[in-house]
Amino acid sequence: MYEIKWTPEKKEAAIEKLTEYFKQHGPGECIMQSDEGLIEAPEVLADIADSILVEGEGIEYIDDWK
Repeated sequence: MYEIKWTPEKKEAAIEKLTEYFKQHGPGECIMQSDEGLIEAPEVLADIADSILVEGEGIEYIDDWK
C-alpha cells in the first residue's frame, strides 16, 4: 500500500493534467467508448504519479504486511 501526501501545488498540477485530458476526451462515457481515451488514461495517471507526486515524497510505500 502507498501513502499519498498532497500539497496545494501537487493538487493544482494534477488538476491541470486531468483538465487537459478531459478537454480532449470528455466525460466518462466518451472516455470508455474511445480507444484513444482508454489508452491515454493510464499514461495520464502514471505521469501524475511519476512527475508530480514522487517529488518531495508525495508517494511513499508503506509495508503493511504485519
